[in-house]
Amino acid sequence: MASSFCLSSGIQSSSFSILPKVALISRQLRPVIPQPPLHLRTRETRFKICQKFSSSEAALVSCCYPSDHRTNPSTGSVKKEIANNRSDDGGKVIGKEEEVVCNLSTSWIDLHLPKAVRPYAHLARLHKLSPTWSITLASPSSKLLDIKMLVLFGIGSLFLRSVACVINDILDRDIDAKVERTKSRPLASGFLTPYQGLNFLVLLYLGFLLQLNNRRVTTAAINLLLSPHKEANILGWAAIEGSLNYVISLPLYVSGVFWTLVYDTIYAHQDKEDDLRVGVKSTAILFGDQTKVWITGFGIASIITLWLSGYNASIGWPFYVSLIAASAQLAWQIWTVDLSNPADCSKKQNTLKDGLTRTGSDAGSDSNSDQQGEIKRRGIDLSQGMIKEAIAKEFNVENQLMNNPNATFRIVDLGCSVGSNCFTSINDIIEGIDLKFKTYFQGLELKQTATPEFQVYFNDIASNDFNTLFASIPLEKHYFASGVPGSFYGHFFPRASVHFINSSTALHWLSRVPKETGDIDSSASNKGRIHYTNASDEVFQAYSTQYVMDMEAFLLARGHEIVYGGLMFILVPAISNETLVSQTSPGLFLDVLGSCLMEMAKMFVACVLNIVDEAKVDSFNLPVYFTSSKQVKELIERTGCFTVERLEKLETVFPQSSGDAQIISNHTREVVEEIIKQHFGLSDNALHKLFDLYSKKLVDSLSIFTKLEDKSFQMFLVLKPNDFIIAS
Repeated sequence: MASSFCLSSGIQSSSFSILPKVALISRQLRPVIPQPPLHLRTRETRFKICQKFSSSEAALVSCCYPSDHRTNPSTGSVKKEIANNRSDDGGKVIGKEEEVVCNLSTSWIDLHLPKAVRPYAHLARLHKLSPTWSITLASPSSKLLDIKMLVLFGIGSLFLRSVACVINDILDRDIDAKVERTKSRPLASGFLTPYQGLNFLVLLYLGFLLQLNNRRVTTAAINLLLSPHKEANILGWAAIEGSLNYVISLPLYVSGVFWTLVYDTIYAHQDKEDDLRVGVKSTAILFGDQTKVWITGFGIASIITLWLSGYNASIGWPFYVSLIAASAQLAWQIWTVDLSNPADCSKKQNTLKDGLTRTGSDAGSDSNSDQQGEIKRRGIDLSQGMIKEAIAKEFNVENQLMNNPNATFRIVDLGCSVGSNCFTSINDIIEGIDLKFKTYFQGLELKQTATPEFQVYFNDIASNDFNTLFASIPLEKHYFASGVPGSFYGHFFPRASVHFINSSTALHWLSRVPKETGDIDSSASNKGRIHYTNASDEVFQAYSTQYVMDMEAFLLARGHEIVYGGLMFILVPAISNETLVSQTSPGLFLDVLGSCLMEMAKMFVACVLNIVDEAKVDSFNLPVYFTSSKQVKELIERTGCFTVERLEKLETVFPQSSGDAQIISNHTREVVEEIIKQHFGLSDNALHKLFDLYSKKLVDSLSIFTKLEDKSFQMFLVLKPNDFIIAS
């Protein structure tokens, strides 16, 4: 629904920006007096079809004029036999022939549409397609393009462009009739009357209005945009992402404006002589002999702003490769076009347009780089080799085959969530076991007598989208998959039944928010904040106590379930020993989010909307705790279930550019959106506003992050169960 709101409101605001033009057109219209084209007035014209023409070609010619045609096949021109209605000798009709150029169209309009519809299709330029740059730019690379959005915005962009073309043809009908290239257009030729054109324009608007929502949901800035065709570009991003990110959509819009200046100036050179004769202004006349210099500058500006849009969206390398190709194509077209040759101008103008459209679409298909899972994936990627190394070093095949002759291994992924990241660590574990088996039998110079089989259990809370998870499991998987919903702070499996346990970026989530933080009468009340960052010592102590209780329960449960000789891998966000969380980027991320909620609370109260109020913010706290290596080691020793075989500190991510800030914003939204939505009861539109504000504040805080000596990291642990725990 959020996407449809953006689409509807965008088109609605586009309509408001064009409606004054429609009013201007209606005042300029003359009474309905059907008239022949300007260049044929006071003369009667007959046309006959040349027998050498095929039936389809004859149909193409007859679509433009109601009369018949006689055509010279060798030149492709139409000979018109013109007879004067009156003569000076009292009634004798004097006939003569003159040859004029008539472009024979071979578009699908003339071949397939009914004859009565063809003029309107040509008026709307339906034979020229419209791009959907921003849809492809905003679509994640790991997913197929959103077909629904492509269809909606493809149609919307086409119709918005059609509206602009109809307005142009109505206003310029008299001028078009004097220009050789445009005099055959439906309105200029008199085949359609101005009122028929206006009726068609109104019909286009009705098509929009029938699908619009009853309210506007976009910002006022949309009404200030320069053309309906370019509005569709930035609305596409809003429909996919749910917000109008100006650091991405604004450069995209500006790129479209510069691109239009390039192709429209080349386009205008087709009519330069006619424009001079008629007295029409154009960029071709304005730039004169310096045209190529000007359009070169416009082309460079278009490429740079398109690059800036892609850079801010943090899209992958295929975008830049295609952009380089587009730049080369653009340079070739600009410097090889013959501006004195109308045919070459038409060819280069259309090729330029199609080329850049393809580039925008192809680049967009690799955009966004699956930003929502980027942070988690970086930590998992860094730990990949360590998992295989731990299995090669610590896993004893001989002991496992003695107790497990069928070589069936059970693997558990705790806090799996949804997405491709779920399967990376599981695949590493399976590959490590397979390699260990092969190495074991090769070392004994024996034929491998056992082939491992794997049962994988994916665990997360019951509200996790397990349907999407299982639908995304790779087809080439080498394991049996099951889902186990529930909190990983409790027991799931019988004693000594699990061989490998994995938990990636999940153990920083507490089982619940400390109760004291939501009690306004408690000394640990966390009023005005959503986390213990920059909070009082009492608030921090409440969080720390809850973490200790949860972690002890987790270690005891896993110690009960894991087999002797098994391994547990943990990847968790952490901070340096004796470090305040306010000195780390994760703590500042949450602090900025809390300030956004407080700002929205004041903003909404001022607007008397009461969607977010300060009381709700005061009672809201995120159950997130960042531990340290010292604290984790102490808890592991205290419970006595495991021994730490390896502990590594991996790099973390903090924003250094607007692209990094957007990645952080998307990741944060993914993990906390549902919690915020449930607590505050926010609509999708309010959530879009919240995280749009969050993105902007992160960008504004870049100077703080770049100067921060960040003391946060991803902590990777390899734990091995103690034998006395298994025996007990």
